[in-house]
Amino acid sequence: MEMNMWISSLLIFALTFLSASLRAQAIAEWDADAETAVVFNPDFPGSAELAAYYAEKRHIPKERIIGLRCSQEDSMSRSEFDTLLRQPLLKLFETNHWWVATPPASGKPLRGENVISPQSSRVRVLVLMRGVPFQIRRDAQNPKPSEEDEASVDSELTVLGLNHPPVKGGLRNPYFDQQSRFPNFPSSTGFLVVGRLDGPMIKR
Repeated sequence: MEMNMWISSLLIFALTFLSASLRAQAIAEWDADAETAVVFNPDFPGSAELAAYYAEKRHIPKERIIGLRCSQEDSMSRSEFDTLLRQPLLKLFETNHWWVATPPASGKPLRGENVISPQSSRVRVLVLMRGVPFQIRRDAQNPKPSEEDEASVDSELTVLGLNHPPVKGGLRNPYFDQQSRFPNFPSSTGFLVVGRLDGPMIKR
């Protein structure tokens, strides 16, 4: 009886260790730096230097350091966002084959054939530098509740792979509260992980 209990305990330990090892391996397999592009504003003092410094530390190649001229203010209009950020980035993704450009249906949910499908080992992470506006201003006057059109620049770039995303109200994030890491999430196709460095200076 004691021998059976000892064997059962050993088996549980072995399975737990194997499961932990597999999870650790899955985590180690995603080299996020290899799939990262950096966006800076050439017109904002220090933005280009911060981008170069970050790229050097993360070993991000020069072709994935992107300078896009835009407002030096914290906010921008929806038109400015589309013209100065969204459309140029879409063009770069398609030209550099960071995504397979299969245009999805307009305004459809982020899944399956409705998104631009990124190739493996291509760009799935965007890091915005200080100087890139972080807010899209409201265009509509006195909008109805849940139909506001102001937004976060970072959030809007997260859904860059959605063709003509809705601008009124919120859009459900299917990755919210998921247990798997982003690269292992089945519905991550067409999404970008977007973050930013907003420090005022570089300290070496």
